[in-house]
Amino acid sequence: MTIIARGLKDQKEVPSISNYSVQYWSDGSWREIAKSDKGGISQAHQFQELEATRVRINVSGGAGKPPSLTEFGIYYEPGV
Repeated sequence: MTIIARGLKDQKEVPSISNYSVQYWSDGSWREIAKSDKGGISQAHQFQELEATRVRINVSGGAGKPPSLTEFGIYYEPGV
């Protein structure tokens, strides 16, 4: 899973999200699979294979301005 959160300041890319968690829906409830409290433009997380019908990202901290999410993806990578 890769999360790319970019903002612009003085024409340069800067982090726009400081805290977040990623959750998936399983058996009638949300379960956390990844979280971070590190600012950064791009972050990647690896986790065990799972099945879900929904996925969400909860942003709990912005880096100064309203948070913006440029890209969010979850990919199946056998053997990783």
